[in-house]
This record gives sequence, C-alpha cells and structure tokens, in this order.
Amino acid sequence: MPVMDGLTATKEIREMNQGIPIIIQTSFSLDVFKEKASAAGCNDFISKPVDPELLMHKIRQFVTHCENVNKNAFGEELEQQQV
Repeated sequence: MPVMDGLTATKEIREMNQGIPIIIQTSFSLDVFKEKASAAGCNDFISKPVDPELLMHKIRQFVTHCENVNKNAFGEELEQQQV
C-alpha cells in the first residue's frame, strides 16, 4: 500500500471499529507474520497467490457470524433491501 502497510492500516481500523472482520492478504506465509497480523487485529490470513474459493469461504464465515452485518463501516444501520 502506498501510504501505510496492512498491519498499520489494521491497527487504525481497529481504533475506529472493533467489530469489522479483517482478512489480511500477503505474500508472507510464515507463522511469525501470522502472529504479527493477529496481534495487529486481523481476524484471518490468506497468502498469495489467493485461492478464490478459499477467500470466499473465509469471507462467508465472517459474514454469517458478524455482529455488524447490518451496519456500515461507521457503525450506522443500513436500510434493509427487499428481495
């Protein structure tokens, strides 16, 4: 990222919103980096090259269990759309 790295971005997001799931994507797959990502506030980890099916599986896990599914990034309630 041009302005800051992903771990710094994660820390800043966590200061604003504790509930939003964060899955970090990186070319590093070492356990040491996974520990750093977890300490920064990441909920999960996926390494490059990204397996689209694995990524969707991880996203689905958080969407179905997320307390903020009906809120935007600012914690505001979203309008329910009729299907």
